Parts: sequence; C-alpha cells; structure tokens
Amino acid sequence: MENNDHSVNLKQRIMLGRIIGTLIVLGAFSTGMLVWRINYQHPRTNDAMVRANIVGIAPEVSGRIVELHVEDNQYVKQGDLLYVIDPRPYQAKLAQAKAELLVAEKEVDSRRASSGSAELAIERLEHQRAAAEAEVNRIEAEDEYLHSYLERLEPLAEKQYVTADQLKQARSKYAASRAELADARAKELSARSAIDEAKSDSRRAVSLIAQVGNVNARIEAAKAVVAAAELDVEYCSVRAPFDAYVTNLNTREGEYAKIGTQMFALVDDRHWYVIANFKETYLQSIR
Repeated sequence: MENNDHSVNLKQRIMLGRIIGTLIVLGAFSTGMLVWRINYQHPRTNDAMVRANIVGIAPEVSGRIVELHVEDNQYVKQGDLLYVIDPRPYQAKLAQAKAELLVAEKEVDSRRASSGSAELAIERLEHQRAAAEAEVNRIEAEDEYLHSYLERLEPLAEKQYVTADQLKQARSKYAASRAELADARAKELSARSAIDEAKSDSRRAVSLIAQVGNVNARIEAAKAVVAAAELDVEYCSVRAPFDAYVTNLNTREGEYAKIGTQMFALVDDRHWYVIANFKETYLQSIR
C-alpha cells in the first residue's frame, strides 16, 4: 500500500516539474518577445552624446590685446564684445588713407581745370592759326601781283619806257613782299605747332585724370584704400557672431594676437543635435 502511494507521489512530482519547466520556458520566451518588441518599437541606446557646432575665433588683424571681456565657459549673446585689439596703428592708417583721398580729389580737380584751360588755349590758337592763314593768303595774292608787275616793268626798262628808279622801287616792293610772306608762313607754322603741342598736353591731362565715364579711377582707388582701412579698424573690436559658450580660452590682455591664429572657440547655442549608435535593424523604427 505504501509503495503504491509513493509511486503516485513521484508521478505527481514529475508532472509538476514538467509543468513548471514548461511555464518557465514559455515565460522566458514571452518575456524575450516582449523585450524585443519594446526595443524594436522604441529603440534605445547608451552609446549617445549631445553635441553642438564649435566655431574657432581668430583675429583678422594683428596687434596687442588691450581688452578681454570673456572668461572660459562664459555664456555670451550675439553682438557681445569679446575682445579688442589695439586700434591705434589702424586708425593712423585710416587717417592717412583719408588724407590721400583728399589729395587725389584735389589733384583730379586741378587736372580737370588744366584740361579745361588747355581746351581754351587750343581754341585761341585755332583762331590765331586761322588769322595767320588768312594773312598768308593775302600776302601771296599781293606777292603774285608784285611779281607780275615786276615782270612787266623789266622789258619796259630795257626799252627805257620806265625809269631805273621805278624798276628799283618795284623790285624793292617785291622783295619786301617775299620777306613778309615768309614771315607770315612761319607764323602759321608756329601756330600749327602750338596747336599740336596744346592738344598733346590736353590728352596727357585727360589721361592723368583717369576718368572712365562717370567713374574716376584714381579717386575710386583711393576710396578703396579708405574702405580697407575702415575694415581693419572695425576688425579690432571682435563681437560674438551668435549666442554661444566660450571654450578653450587660454589668452589674456597684453598678449599679441596674430591674423588667423585661433584664440578660443565658441560653442554654438542655436543648434544642438544628438549622435547615437543604433543597430541597423532598428533604423526603421527610429523617427
């Protein structure tokens, strides 16, 4: 009787063990499926970091730092003054550039006045040349008449139809006419040469003015130098280009800053983003 009871209890225990084992396996399977489903629908990872853009701040002019308005890890707003480089050398260059612009403007005005005077001189010389040419034409006509008159008298003098004094007087008048004609031609030639020289001076004056349409090259070049000098003065005061945190600051007032050499950096506070490591199988579930 006891053996039968012991056999029944053993079978019940075996059955109970199998049931419990089956429940454990089913529970583990269900738990695994549930965890997998949760991870698939809502992926998560411990390998992630929050980041922002970092912009290096370097001066655009060289010089000694006379003002430093920030500390490491300080928060700054857009437009806040970060540091100031000694502006005095660049202010001196700006003053020199402005003075050279004034000189260029005065020289251009002077050359324009000279060009106007040259045009007036050319006009006056043209009148003188025209008068000299008219005088040459008048004397040539008179010279031709005196020459013809002398040719008529000479045969008559040989036949003693005219006196020797009359012939001598005619020859003297013709010689004087020839001399007067030579002088008038020399004056006309001189007037033409003076006109050519005045025109050459006018062209040279126009070239020195360097005017192209409504733009004067010399004045524009001087203005460009002034604009560059103004930019250098403006670059001496460096301001925050956006809201940011100051980082990697290892400089102090009195240090010499060089063009293009980074002094510190700004962590851009406008845009933050996350970099995370996920398995490729989870990419479809990431929104």
